[in-house]
Amino acid sequence: MGKLTRFIPTKQDPMFGIRHENIAPQIHRKNWRFKACCRAEGKRTLYVLIQRGVVRRGEDKGARYYVKVHSGDPHGQRWNADFKMLRDAIDYANGRDGSDFAISTRPAGPSEYPHEVGPVTYITGMRTGADGRATPTLSIQLRTK
Repeated sequence: MGKLTRFIPTKQDPMFGIRHENIAPQIHRKNWRFKACCRAEGKRTLYVLIQRGVVRRGEDKGARYYVKVHSGDPHGQRWNADFKMLRDAIDYANGRDGSDFAISTRPAGPSEYPHEVGPVTYITGMRTGADGRATPTLSIQLRTK
């Protein structure tokens, strides 16, 4: 039986861009829904946020908390984790749980935060072939500031 997880992204999700106003020194119970934090791994800055996902397996439904780590490339994804309890997700995101993530990273200061960037927008041109299928002919990626 398959598993389906549904997320509703919030303003600190990098798909909406990165804004320093959405970064807090630490994530806690009162700010996790709308704030991210940053951790440093060597000279690399990691943008860390928590999302609540609704998991559905057949008729069973429950919530899990997903810590998503972004570094601008696939490298940060290796630190992604999910937890049943919000408290455990917060401790992991802040590096307070003794995990490899906690040992390998440290809190990043404001001067180490990633540059502010806007969301990515894609414009794709399509053409319809003789068989009636649409085929992309061009795709442009635009990032706003």
